[in-house]
Amino acid sequence: MNHTHPCSEQSYLYTLQVFLYQGTSTVPIDIYRIPHVGIRTVRVTNSQFLVNERP
Repeated sequence: MNHTHPCSEQSYLYTLQVFLYQGTSTVPIDIYRIPHVGIRTVRVTNSQFLVNERP
């Protein structure tokens, strides 16, 4: 039997970078980097930035 994964397309891993700015400043006050992220969904709520439904 030949089983294939439901998402049999080639997948990619990314380095996610989030820059946090205060007010109208052009200099970030913090930078978050997360290596090796497989991205399926991105969503922003009133208080959270979610990637794959996780903060």
